[in-house]
Amino acid sequence: MTVETKLSVLLNIILTVVLILILIPSVKMIVKDRKRFLMLFFSMGCMCYLLSAFYWIAYEIIRPGTRMPFAADEIADCSMILLFSASLETLLRDKKKNAPGELIFTFVYISANIFLWIMWSGEWVQDIVFGLPYYYFLWMIIRGIRSSKALNKVELIACIVGPFAIIGFQIGNLYAAGNARNIFDLMAYTSIYFFMAWFGIKSIKTGNIYLRYGFFFWTLIAMYSCPEYLYLVATASNILATFVVYLAVKKETLKDDIR
Repeated sequence: MTVETKLSVLLNIILTVVLILILIPSVKMIVKDRKRFLMLFFSMGCMCYLLSAFYWIAYEIIRPGTRMPFAADEIADCSMILLFSASLETLLRDKKKNAPGELIFTFVYISANIFLWIMWSGEWVQDIVFGLPYYYFLWMIIRGIRSSKALNKVELIACIVGPFAIIGFQIGNLYAAGNARNIFDLMAYTSIYFFMAWFGIKSIKTGNIYLRYGFFFWTLIAMYSCPEYLYLVATASNILATFVVYLAVKKETLKDDIR
């Protein structure tokens, strides 16, 4: 077992501990009042994520260094994304107001990522099926950010241009050769981690639940886009994002009690 694999197992163990620590108080809140649908969907999503982490730890120990096929963890991850999306939908007040631009952005961006995943892995069925829930998840995040006015115009423009610039760098890397390929790699990874750091800081400072889910979403994109030790950094960031999302969900749930 390589050092990288050992670190991956360690991070998944930490994720498991964090999820259990999140679920214990969350379940208690749900038992107290079963109408807390935000917390209910979020907790169910965390349970799915916990199952995925358990599976990944077992696989890494039993078959270290081998690529995991389409398996139970993918199903659990898809369930997690759908349940997190459902938790966000419980918060949206303007459910009938749909902006065509949001739908277009979501469709094009997620489709571009699915294309990249297929190019990197060669697994058409897995990447398409696994990518479908992300349309719903990103759309809910975008609608929430717009409705809560969490970002100003400059930040919104950056959040539109930046991700597509990264997609451009990644596609450029697929078809470039020699030093050009390394340059595209550097630009893509630098931009991915810049946006991840910005999302993390912004979401923690504002406490906005949609931005925190956006931070979580971006850590997933980073995990799927980065190799080796960069992947481990994204995984560690994902653990942090999971916890800060929980704090926002808890705050929103308690706020509902006051009403």
